[in-house]
Amino acid sequence: MNQLQLAQHMATVYHQDQVDIGGTPYIEHPRAVVNRLPQDPQLQTLAWLHDLIEDTPLTLEQVSQYPFDSEVLQGLQVITRIDQESYDAYLSRVRTSRLATLVKIEDLHENSRLSRLNREPKARDWKRLVKYQTAIAQLTQHAIRAGWLTEAI
Repeated sequence: MNQLQLAQHMATVYHQDQVDIGGTPYIEHPRAVVNRLPQDPQLQTLAWLHDLIEDTPLTLEQVSQYPFDSEVLQGLQVITRIDQESYDAYLSRVRTSRLATLVKIEDLHENSRLSRLNREPKARDWKRLVKYQTAIAQLTQHAIRAGWLTEAI
């Protein structure tokens, strides 16, 4: 099993009984993020793993015991939000990793889809959408300047 297959398997197992904000099986979220990305095994591996530390009992130390390459593990570390960390500090950390930046852009695109709510959006949903769209613009601009992205993925 290669690292991409392992990441998909781990995401499927650990998100097994979870649902998203609209009641859809949670595994559909990382799958959608993967499908938004180019056919790059490192990017797709991180996309499968990106919510494991925040949303399951797994720790970074536990995931580090699996045969993922160092760039994927470093991306997982920076894409995982730290308790009490401001959103601006979090985005600054994400920008330190090519993989984390590119995966986070697509994660935010998926999280911006109001249709996933299965209800009419409320004021807090619109506020979150603005926050996410601002972050997408900032991360995309950074990725282009860094040479990680030549056009929107």
